[in-house]
Amino acid sequence: MSTDLNIHIISNLKSTSFFILYQQNINLTTKNFKAGVWKKGYIASGAEFFTALPLNFEIQAKVKGTKEIYKTKLIAASYNHSYEIYMNNSGIDLHESNLIKPSNNTVNIYNTINSMVSVIALKNSNPIFSAYIRPSSELNFAIIPSLYISICDSDIDKDFFNPSSLSPMTKIDYMGQSYVNIFLNENTSTGKFQICYDFNLPQKRIF
Repeated sequence: MSTDLNIHIISNLKSTSFFILYQQNINLTTKNFKAGVWKKGYIASGAEFFTALPLNFEIQAKVKGTKEIYKTKLIAASYNHSYEIYMNNSGIDLHESNLIKPSNNTVNIYNTINSMVSVIALKNSNPIFSAYIRPSSELNFAIIPSLYISICDSDIDKDFFNPSSLSPMTKIDYMGQSYVNIFLNENTSTGKFQICYDFNLPQKRIF
């Protein structure tokens, strides 16, 4: 059973470095998607960072107009449910739908408007991924319980990015886990980053 994942990052690096946490392991019915910058920040040598990755998630839709980008409200989403993008009197909107529901622990999102729409999945209002849905089409997805962490040479100032541009990256499969300790290490001879982790209960702080 999956739960929220409490995250404890410990830096053994020689200097302050920029890191990013994200989820790129998404089962989608399209290849046209971007990973979201779920959490990022600078961490000093010897410092610790605490956060929690929720099990629950939200969805949002947005469409690009001639001069503006129109967004729907965020709504809480659940697996084995369907959601519909539609037009109301005020513009684009999103709600739970009575259209065909999936039964395999995935989510269906139907685009019933006559425009290409971008769908965003978020956790704690921070983006997980973005994908496009064509008019009169649907998107089916599931977020796999895998967390990625990378140490970057510079800040990523956008909400979405191409994960293949980050190297190295560390994948953490956390199915059934509640806590993860992530250790950021550095080889003092070569300067190579080394990231390791365990699922032991943190001793210094209760989440």
